[in-house]
Amino acid sequence: MEGFDYVVLFLAIPVGLALADMAQGLSVAMRRRGEFTIGWLTPLLVLFILVLTSILLESFYEVRDIVGADAPVLFIGLVYTFAFYVAASFVFPESFEPGISLDDWFMEKRRYSLGVTSVLVLITFFLFLMGRSSSVATQPVVFAIVLAAFLLIFFLPIFLALRAKTKPGALIAMIGLNGLYLLAAASIVISR
Repeated sequence: MEGFDYVVLFLAIPVGLALADMAQGLSVAMRRRGEFTIGWLTPLLVLFILVLTSILLESFYEVRDIVGADAPVLFIGLVYTFAFYVAASFVFPESFEPGISLDDWFMEKRRYSLGVTSVLVLITFFLFLMGRSSSVATQPVVFAIVLAAFLLIFFLPIFLALRAKTKPGALIAMIGLNGLYLLAAASIVISR
């Protein structure tokens, strides 16, 4: 068993549980949709997390040749995927009470689901930049431009969705967020 395969074995468990938890929530919501309001915000959050998971898994696969199966890598990976699982567990309520609105649930719990996810996005981006530390050290202007572009293009919609005071504001931010991340995922596929 290669080091990368060993690491993936451990990291796949919390990621798989997180995705299964979201699938279960979506399944219950669809089966009982007449009892409460589904809305748009929670399904858009599910889409965002699925797209983000795809991007992160693809990025992790790209570094397979340099990932070792040592304790620091396993620990960091487990903390990261554990946080991902906790964030995904807040996408849907634990129980669906009659009359609730999933848009209200999103507005109330987004700091846990979207907030933790945004921290993971930032950590991933900074690890990506640190992996290119030689080019960062020799080209600080390029580093500053890449950092500013990332924060503006990919993190601003997350920030706006987290800070939106109204559901329509959060909806606009989530649509923009999903659009940008879908474009990023498509550009990864096209660039191959």
